[in-house]
Amino acid sequence: MKIILSRKGFDSTAGGYPSPIIDGCELVSFPIPENMDKVYDSYKSVYGSSYNNHVTQKGISYNVLLNLLLHQRNPKLVLEEKRIDIDKANCHYDPQILSKAAQVITPKYTGLFGQSGNALAHLKNEGVGVGDIFLFFGWFRDTKSTSERGYRYVANTDKHIIWGWFEIGGCKYVKDITDADNEWLRMHPHRFIKDKSINNIIYIASDKLKMFPDLPGAGVFKYHKKLVLTKDGMSRSKWDLPRFFKGNVSCHREDCFKKDYFQSRGRGQEFVVHTNKEVLQWLEEIIKTAL
Repeated sequence: MKIILSRKGFDSTAGGYPSPIIDGCELVSFPIPENMDKVYDSYKSVYGSSYNNHVTQKGISYNVLLNLLLHQRNPKLVLEEKRIDIDKANCHYDPQILSKAAQVITPKYTGLFGQSGNALAHLKNEGVGVGDIFLFFGWFRDTKSTSERGYRYVANTDKHIIWGWFEIGGCKYVKDITDADNEWLRMHPHRFIKDKSINNIIYIASDKLKMFPDLPGAGVFKYHKKLVLTKDGMSRSKWDLPRFFKGNVSCHREDCFKKDYFQSRGRGQEFVVHTNKEVLQWLEEIIKTAL
């Protein structure tokens, strides 16, 4: 079994701002902006492609929340060298995972996660497949709520946090998806990628998590200190990762383990860990926070 520490959501080059922790418990991972030069225009009509389609547990749309948090005139999102007006931006809704409560009321819901190109090649080279578990992490910052101005970021609280889990139940190449497939698969953003020459796959979550069958195969965590990767008092890329991970995190050399912290890479999406007894115990403690 393998664990994949998978960087997903806003970062410095895609979005340009941290995702927020709302009311001390809700981890709102903002989907990155979609590069509309690389997908068909028809993606704009797909539900989920707009930040207005996504809401917090209190019903605040992501579009409104972004404007509240940034509190500046005509705020723009970062997409590599581009700057995009929030109100005009489309989002790359992937991974598609919902909270336990939302899954119950969403018709024909299936957890999905698309990957392609070099990142997919790396997952294949590491032998990632059915039964392996993605732990999605991202850049987060605390927020506070004010009666006058709504939510605001709290300075100097940036950290990497594990915000979701996803156990692979199966997968399907995008080229093999037909009109007979589940609507979630047919409307996934990876189906709208123009470049047909690249390997392009969609992972399908298992129905139930094998380790804890009371949990769905994919879901979103509520904030818990055990989910924080960043070591207290350090910049977000410096993690408090146990020493038994040493030499067992793909894309990282052994010397990434320093005396007091693990130096995670600033770039890269998928970091694969081949499990042993200690890593599995660590994973159990992470997943237990969702019970």
